[in-house]
Amino acid sequence: MYSTSAEYKNEIAKRVIDCTWYGTITLTDSTVISFNRDNIDQNKSKLTRQNVSSETLEIGNAFSQELVLGLRDTDDLKVSAHRYEFYGAVINLTFRLYGDTLANTETGTNKKYEDVPCGLFTVEKAEFTYQTATLTAYDNLYKAAKKKIASKLTDGTAYAGLSSLCTTLGVTLATTQQQIAAMPNGTVSWKLSTFKKQTAVKDIIEAICGCLGANAVVNRQGQIEIKQYNSTSVRTIGDSARYSSNYVDYLGRYTKLALENKDGEEEVYNATVSTSGGKALTMGIGKNVLLNEKNKANRQTYAIAIINSIAPILYGPLNISIPQDPSIDIGDALTGSGANFQNNFTFIDTKDEIPLFGQTKISSAGGNYELANNKKATKVEKKISDLEQQQVEIGNNMAIIQTQISEISGMVNIGYILPVAVNLENIADGSSSDVLRFEFTIDEAEETEEGELGEAISFHAELCFYIDTTITNGYGDGLLTVTYTMDNEDTSSSVYAYRDGWKILTLNGFFPSLQAGDHVFVVSFSMSGGAIDDQPS
Repeated sequence: MYSTSAEYKNEIAKRVIDCTWYGTITLTDSTVISFNRDNIDQNKSKLTRQNVSSETLEIGNAFSQELVLGLRDTDDLKVSAHRYEFYGAVINLTFRLYGDTLANTETGTNKKYEDVPCGLFTVEKAEFTYQTATLTAYDNLYKAAKKKIASKLTDGTAYAGLSSLCTTLGVTLATTQQQIAAMPNGTVSWKLSTFKKQTAVKDIIEAICGCLGANAVVNRQGQIEIKQYNSTSVRTIGDSARYSSNYVDYLGRYTKLALENKDGEEEVYNATVSTSGGKALTMGIGKNVLLNEKNKANRQTYAIAIINSIAPILYGPLNISIPQDPSIDIGDALTGSGANFQNNFTFIDTKDEIPLFGQTKISSAGGNYELANNKKATKVEKKISDLEQQQVEIGNNMAIIQTQISEISGMVNIGYILPVAVNLENIADGSSSDVLRFEFTIDEAEETEEGELGEAISFHAELCFYIDTTITNGYGDGLLTVTYTMDNEDTSSSVYAYRDGWKILTLNGFFPSLQAGDHVFVVSFSMSGGAIDDQPS
């Protein structure tokens, strides 16, 4: 949390506050122009920050903040005169709170105020209409997504690696060597040379942060900071200081860490620190190449150090709207008190939206508590956001557009997952081949209370591929037979007649009464009178 005076904290806690926003824009030709309330389009301007990608608490992320700033053309701003210099311009944004008890006096109005700097943002997109501009800008972590390393890194500690990466970006690392050394695995020498040339800097920063049980954020001076979660509340939000809140009267803590080893196998490690209270949850972090240590004893040491730093944090999921307070940082722990909260409810700012001249909306990621003990489901949760828009190539010209296994009975909630693409070559005329393969687990705790109905899931996929007919049969087309197999038993088979060309096939399957345990679902293709051609002519 940005350091403010006691008087600021008293003023900001009121249900109605008097505030404004202002700042400067340094254009690419070095011209500096100023904006204030008179220039800002309040309907278009918003600051968005986050350090999670889904509904669970996460580590190993490096998300940039986004600022959308709408500006109106005025005599002092002259937007239309500088439109070509806005691309790559740097916005310096500041929040000003007014109050009779505050220390500073505003020139020309004699109003008392206190300022909170809100960061530096580089304009990546600028849209113009007659006498208006809408600028979309990001903080310095955005550079990490676009920048790639020119040569392999030297093996070393997390601090050494992060320092080198920040130098590559031309950005200062705000976290000191001593601070990083005090984090989990902060003194370990990592095999940073594992990362290949042209690896995105963002990917490496996230891998290092995952080893430290932390996330990377950009502070208000534009510097990269490595930040861990903690349960020390920076502010109490009472009844009078919020407009609305929606929360689950439920507290949890992450006491297990699930990670993938180099073979794609999941390993789960338990915290060894003493904890009490709350639902025990499992944090899935997927695959981190730095944690793929061949020596399992070392992997265990690293993983336990990470989860031991997170397990003491007891918090709950929440959505809340409050008057603007940009002094709160992403990742801060907060306390909700009052009639609607029980026992001073602790929550964490994992995502917030701050409309300029509007209500601040804070979300505290809560996780899927019903899947807390399902390690495979937990692993999937971590990957959902990365896979929703991803296409998976099979050969050169066949692709999975999207896949989903979804909830039907209310017992299984796996979400988007990445299947194993089995067939990587052509499917020739007269041959058959498995195309997709899914492996998943149903835990006994997820069955119905009576245990009679078992489980039911649905499968959905869209495939894109090229058909090349080779002979004429009774249909005049090449025939594609699609077979679903669950646990080595054929469950359905469908025949599709195709002419030459690109095709999109939608697959759907429903599988009732699957019992607890491991399951394998396979989709296979069989061709007659044609081929799925990897290199269509």
